[in-house]
Amino acid sequence: MDAIRVPYKDDALSNAPRHRKVNGQMQMGMANLHHPLGKVPADFIETNVASSHLDEDIEHPAMFPEDLIEPFVKATTEKDDLVLDVFAGSGTTGVVALDLGRRFADYEINGDFCKLYEQRLETLNEVENSP
Repeated sequence: MDAIRVPYKDDALSNAPRHRKVNGQMQMGMANLHHPLGKVPADFIETNVASSHLDEDIEHPAMFPEDLIEPFVKATTEKDDLVLDVFAGSGTTGVVALDLGRRFADYEINGDFCKLYEQRLETLNEVENSP
């Protein structure tokens, strides 16, 4: 969880702590403990899923941006862990895993998507190997 913590807002650190009792009533003045790495992020991710942010033109009906996948990979794995994606599609999960220093294994039964994924990986390799 520490890998995806976000900084506290300044006003959250300066306000008096508020806690709810078991019956739901507010209880003021209890100790407020802040984690030094920040708070646990919200339970939603705000991102534009209509844009893939890729340089290459890949046609896939459900291609998601990397910043949608990244928090899940960070929260559930550590460096050198193996990430499995059984619906690889355009390969976003694999790309994110590589970027974060994870290994990946994936499966895709649609041959057209496999070709797109291969093109994407080739493009990434070319970019990484260019001076």
